[in-house]
Parts: sequence; structure tokens; C-alpha cells
Amino acid sequence: MINLHNAQIINGAQTTYALYEAYKDGKLKDDVEVLIKAIETDNKDFIENVTLYTNSQNAIRLRDLCSNDEIQRKIQKILLDSYKYFYERKRGEFDSLYPTIEEKRKLMGDNYKVKVICNENAAQSFLAMFLDKPAQAKNEKGRIFMKDKAGFYDEIFNNNDEILAEKILMSWKLLKYIEKHKKDYKDNYKSAQKLPDEERNEIYKYVFLLHSEYFILNIFKDFLKRDGYDINKKDDLINIISKIDSNDRQILEYYKTIKKGLVEYIDILRKQPGYYDNKFFKSENSISLIRNFLNQKYSFIEII
Repeated sequence: MINLHNAQIINGAQTTYALYEAYKDGKLKDDVEVLIKAIETDNKDFIENVTLYTNSQNAIRLRDLCSNDEIQRKIQKILLDSYKYFYERKRGEFDSLYPTIEEKRKLMGDNYKVKVICNENAAQSFLAMFLDKPAQAKNEKGRIFMKDKAGFYDEIFNNNDEILAEKILMSWKLLKYIEKHKKDYKDNYKSAQKLPDEERNEIYKYVFLLHSEYFILNIFKDFLKRDGYDINKKDDLINIISKIDSNDRQILEYYKTIKKGLVEYIDILRKQPGYYDNKFFKSENSISLIRNFLNQKYSFIEII
């Protein structure tokens, strides 16, 4: 007889779901038997290796391995308790903990769908905005949860940063704001082929918006700083979040100005042989090139 306490399922999602469905339909028998393999160890490295290599059907990601880290739990608690946002430490966590619509609404309100934060996506926004790595955020997200020298984990999830949760929330919300404009542009782009040549070309010149959201996010902080916001102060971060939520005109003007500056620079680059938007916005050097150009137009843009 073995008693298991705080056991975790590593490889058995399909079996677990089948048992749940049978129980829900009233078909689960009292004498049902399930084959399990229980492993007990205090060796953290061994546990992680078992997790990684046991699951052959749905590969466990590094994100999942980091899900129980103290810093991940801390961010989740702050964002839920203080701001009513659910920070998902691992895939499917929100639906698993709150399976019904009623439970979700009770926790976070009717608009709960837009208040669930994937920690991977949140880390990408932080990497782009606070660490000046928009290309890596776009193209190297596999390094986000790496804890060795090749990874970004320790840079992003700094235990000593007392307002990390607020920084993550602000950068993630600003990314969602930019992505909304990206979606609107994509819709216009799809319908542009029906327009006269001049109107169509005017839309097509902004096609870089389909690739540049992390770069736009990075430049946003310079506009915020210019107007007196300190992105390293909690009160200012909350103020910025409030402006994003209210679709404040100031945030829109930032976006339009950045977009205007970028289209001028991209228009120059397109005259060079071998230039492609997607390739450019995957290059680490591109943020420095963009900032150098924008600094000539707006002196408050910092050169890195």
C-alpha cells in the first residue's frame, strides 16, 4: 500500500481526462484500475530529467519546469490579489483551476478572457521593453526559461525586483495594445487589394507593422520617460496601465509617432538590395539602427 501526498502527474493527461469524462457521465466504476509508475526522489535534477523525457506525447516545456519557482508564484499572487489578472505559470493552468465560465467570472469578472496572462508572452514583453532585446523577444523565446548563461530567465525574473509584477503587467498590456493595432492593420492589408493603386500602396507601405510589435514596444518607453513617467516606480506603472485601459489619447499619439518614424526609416531600407521586413526585425542589431535613426528626429530617443 502506497500513500501519495502532493503528487504531480507527469505523463497522463489523456488518461486523466478520460477518467474525468467517465466520472462526469456517470460511467466511472468503483473498481476501475489505472496503471501508474511512482517515483520518489529529492534530487531536483533527476526530477526535471524525468519530467522532460518521460512525456513522449506532449513534450514538457522549460516553461512548465519553472512553473513552481518562488518568483513565478509570487508574480501570480500579486497580479491576482492586487490587479485581478491571472498569470499562468504553466499551460492550461487557468482552465484547469477554474473549469467553468461561472468560476472564471466570479474570479475576474465578465471580461476574464482578456485578463489571462501567459507567462511566456509576458516575459517576451519584458525582454523587449525593459532589457532592450526586441529581436530576441520575437525570435528567441525558447531562451526565456533557460537558467544557464545562454538563457534570459535570471535577467527577466529577478527576485530582487520588488515591482517586477507591475513591470510585467504594464509591458504585457502595452504589447496587447500594439498587437490590437497590428490586427487592425492586418485586416486593412487583406482588403487593400480591392482599392485603387494609390490607396493600396499607402496601406502596403506599413506592412512592417506585421513584424515590428516588440520594437514599437521598446521605443514606447522613451516617450513615456520624456513625459515624466518613471517605469521603475510602481505608481507610474499603475498610471500607465490605467491609461492603456482607458484608451488614453496620449498612448495613441505615442503609437502614431513611433509608426511615422519607423515608416520613414523602413522606406529607406527597402531601397537596399536583399532587405526583408521579417529578416530585419529578427536581427539583434536592428534596435540600435532604429534608435539611431529616431534619435535624429526625436533627440529624447536613447542610443544603445
